[in-house]
Amino acid sequence: MSDITLVHVGIRPTHRLEYYEGRKRQETYHEIFPNGSYRIWTKKMLKSGCGKKIKTIKQLLGLIYCPYCDEYFSRDQFKEM
Repeated sequence: MSDITLVHVGIRPTHRLEYYEGRKRQETYHEIFPNGSYRIWTKKMLKSGCGKKIKTIKQLLGLIYCPYCDEYFSRDQFKEM
């Protein structure tokens, strides 16, 4: 994985989103799956990923380190260039 460049894109919903204002004005979004179940997203989750390119890839327990965020993330939060 050393000669690959990755971009930290974060995670994004793949299905329809519905806005929901919960208790105490906590804003969330519900990703509605075809089977009727849903996943809750916050604004912070929807803005995840810094968008920076990473050329030197460090891994720990299957997680990839983003030096710009100074944190480890799962592989699905990165896209190969």
